[in-house]
Amino acid sequence: MALAPRAGSESFGRWEQTLNSCQILHQPADFRSKQPSQGCLRLRLEQNIEGLLNVRFVGEGEVVVFAGTLAKGQLPMRCNQDGACKPQWPTQMEVNTVESGRVEPSGLPAGLPLARLARGNCLIQHNSIECHALAADGEQWRAQSQL
Repeated sequence: MALAPRAGSESFGRWEQTLNSCQILHQPADFRSKQPSQGCLRLRLEQNIEGLLNVRFVGEGEVVVFAGTLAKGQLPMRCNQDGACKPQWPTQMEVNTVESGRVEPSGLPAGLPLARLARGNCLIQHNSIECHALAADGEQWRAQSQL
């Protein structure tokens, strides 16, 4: 059982980091309406079940989440009982969905997020994280950050 937690370990939690630099690019399927790239301020890795991962890029008024499963042979984050986790560097994730939405200055959602099925991957390294995904209709997302 690859997704079953190991005995004596906690399998869920998160890790959050302020970013030195970050850029998010969203290209709608209608290539005529290219969205300008946006910066982001924080990054959060969320592990709700061992083997599943969310990579959340939080910017000024916007959040983009790449969600998926760890690539074969990759180790999940190590989490303690209070939900604080430590990533296993480097790791790769296979993206299954992308969610984007607006957020208030307080950090609360400003409406319902939009989630899309998409294929792609994230490369999570000690000093950088890069994700990209492509939906079946051609819509695409890319996020690059330096820790």
